[in-house]
Order: sequence, then C-alpha cells, then structure tokens
Amino acid sequence: MSAQLKLAPIGRSLQFNFQNPSKIAAVALIIYPDEEKETRLILIERNHYEGVHSGQVSFPGGKQEINDSSLAQTALRESNEEIGINIDSLTLLRKLSKIYIPPSNFLVTPFIFFSVKNLNFEHNNEVKNILTPSLSNILNFQIKNYENQIVVNPYFFYNNFKIWGATAMILNELVEIIKE
Repeated sequence: MSAQLKLAPIGRSLQFNFQNPSKIAAVALIIYPDEEKETRLILIERNHYEGVHSGQVSFPGGKQEINDSSLAQTALRESNEEIGINIDSLTLLRKLSKIYIPPSNFLVTPFIFFSVKNLNFEHNNEVKNILTPSLSNILNFQIKNYENQIVVNPYFFYNNFKIWGATAMILNELVEIIKE
C-alpha cells in the first residue's frame, strides 16, 4: 500500500478505510511478450460515457458479477469482454493490494497475470484504445503532478496519455514489486 500512496491524489490518502463500498471489482495486470519478445503490459483507454471514469486510462477489468467464482475470475472475464484476449493462455502470478476508489465507491482487487506467448486483441465498445507499454517503459516512468481546480493528482505520462488515480497507484505497486 505504501507504493500506492505515492500516487494517491494529494489529500485523499486518508480515504483508504474501504468505507462500505457499494461495488466490488477486479482488474488484470496482464504481462506478455510481443512478437519481438519485448515484455509488455496491457492498459486500456476507456471510451467516453456518462461516468466518473470516462476516457481514463485503466487496466482491463470491472465489476464482480454473481456468477464469478472469484475476483480473479472477474478480472479474467472482464478482460476477455473488453479486449478479447484468450484468458486460457494466462497464468495468475499474484494479487496486489486492494484499492478503494471514492468517486465511484468501488473496492478494486488487482491481479497480475502472465502469458508466455504474444496476445491478440479485439476491443469492445467500452474501450477506445489498447496501450501496450514495454516493461522497460514502465520501470522508467517518472511521477509528475497534475494540478487542476479540485485536487493535485500525481501521474505517469505515456504516449500522450496521463495515467493517474487508481491505475497509477496500482502501477506503482507493480513497479516497486518488480524493482525489489
């Protein structure tokens, strides 16, 4: 959680008490080799819609459904729906720290998955773009501060995209785990 706190919006770090979330969700941090054997991670740019996470960069994932046998299965199902990957090729490596997202009242559990082979993508209407930064890009991300009228948000910058909020917090936990 200390890695996540480094990318928490300034002033929001005390809101980690998971205050009665109305929604439970899971996301997938999917690591895979591309055709040139470069290790990559999947991020998505959400399409624009009426909601607090419209247009944001995130990990594939979403709300737990009653038929999901586990939160890891939620992350896999949502990844298959959003980016069309074959989830049978993924191996669960580990679970990361849960994160509470106050604006949408979600409690999210991130999972790291690995594929030994390149993946094919076909995104649905929830996803505008699929981003695949290399692991070397991610390990070299620099924390920046985005200041708007409401709150200062630390973020990472990748290919003209600001990666902030819960996604940046989870990503920073992954970076610290890899560096250890």
